[in-house]
Amino acid sequence: MPDPNAVKYGKRPNHNAGDGSYLEVESYLERTLRDPDSLKFDGCTDVRLHNQQGWLVGCTYRAKNGFGGYTRQANWFTIRGGQVIAMHEAGAFKE
Repeated sequence: MPDPNAVKYGKRPNHNAGDGSYLEVESYLERTLRDPDSLKFDGCTDVRLHNQQGWLVGCTYRAKNGFGGYTRQANWFTIRGGQVIAMHEAGAFKE
């Protein structure tokens, strides 16, 4: 029997074996960052369900800012149908 959550929200995201990131989050950030080639992941949480919205993962990452220096950020991401549908502030959920 298929996983009802996978039917509703799409395939459960999987960690990237190399850096622990998620392809869906990496793709989203590469589209939205000023310098997508500078993206480096420090780590991500395990996947969990998010209030009937989709899959939820938290990631900490670094990327270059407009001045060429690296800034560290932490955000939560809601994923549905293989895409990030929302990015949330780090304090929005507990780990």
